[in-house]
Amino acid sequence: MEKEIRSQSAVPATIAILDGKVHIGLNEAQLERMASGQAHVRKISRGILGSLSPGTKNGGTTVAGTITAAHRVGIGVMAKPGGLRACIAMHPFDVSSDLPTLGETPIVVVCSGAKAILDLPATMETLETLGVPVVGYQTDELPAFYSRSSGLPVTVNASSPGEIAAIARAQWEMGISGAILVVNPPPEEVALPREDVERAIQVALAEAEQKTDPWGQP
Repeated sequence: MEKEIRSQSAVPATIAILDGKVHIGLNEAQLERMASGQAHVRKISRGILGSLSPGTKNGGTTVAGTITAAHRVGIGVMAKPGGLRACIAMHPFDVSSDLPTLGETPIVVVCSGAKAILDLPATMETLETLGVPVVGYQTDELPAFYSRSSGLPVTVNASSPGEIAAIARAQWEMGISGAILVVNPPPEEVALPREDVERAIQVALAEAEQKTDPWGQP
């Protein structure tokens, strides 16, 4: 991903936690350390950043952790490979901290939608409540991680990066301080059919229910 960013004449800055410190921009050795299992890596969200201690924690930042660190140093665009996974999820009793962080941080976040196993309609409703526009990059529908569509409409369709920049600029000049969520569908040659994904999810949910007793114990 860094190679692709450089090919477009931009500068990548991978964000992670190493030895209890926030690093914005990793070198090759640090990237290898994070990806190879050399360091015990945990997931770091915004609420944990203030409690890090040197030498005790290494981690990959969630969307909330990443955009908090990026905004702190003036980075205006955050790209998430793939979809937002649980980052932008909403379960009946579990709302990710990424949602309110998106609602209060002026940054452009680019991804391929939200993970299909999550409550996508509730996620979109929550984003609307928080004032976060969902901008479809050359699409009218929210992508669903591996699939190009979900059946849910986006806030607005933008056909070019220039249009996205104009939307962000207009939003922030009006004093609306939240993020701009840009959803870019996976390429057609690698995307999975929506029907196949939904069928697999239903099978998995049925199997999980059969293997769990009424008290929630496996």
